Amino acid sequence: MKNIFLALLIIISSSVLANSNFITDNSLSVIHTPDEPPEFPGGQAQFMEFVRENYITPEVAKANGISGKIWYSFVITKTGEVANIKIIKGLCDSCDAEAVRVLNAMPIWQPGLQHGQPVNVMLRGMLKV
Repeated sequence: MKNIFLALLIIISSSVLANSNFITDNSLSVIHTPDEPPEFPGGQAQFMEFVRENYITPEVAKANGISGKIWYSFVITKTGEVANIKIIKGLCDSCDAEAVRVLNAMPIWQPGLQHGQPVNVMLRGMLKV
C-alpha cells in the first residue's frame, strides 16, 4: 500500500455560458451539464482506485514534504477518450506533471449523453496528494 493519501473528487461544473451549457474549448464543443454524465469504467470508486494505484509521488515532492491539492479539468469526448487536460491550480511542476500523466493514462470512459446522443463533457476535479 502506498504511503500517500489520495482523495479524488470530480466536480461537474454547473456554470452556464450565455444561457447555454455548451462552450468551445480549443475547437472542441463541450457541454458542462449533460443529461447523463460520463462514467469511468466501474464507476467513481474505480476511478479513485485507478488514480490511487497510478499516481507516483515525485521524488522532489517527497524530499521537500510537498503535499496539497491539484485542481484540474479535462474533457471526455463523444468517443469516451480523455482530451484537453488542464491544471487549474497546481501544487508544484513535478506533481502537476504526474497528475497529467495519470489522467492521460485513463482508459476509455462511457461518454456523456445529451438527448440520448454522445457529447463532449468537461469535468473538473481535485487530487489531494
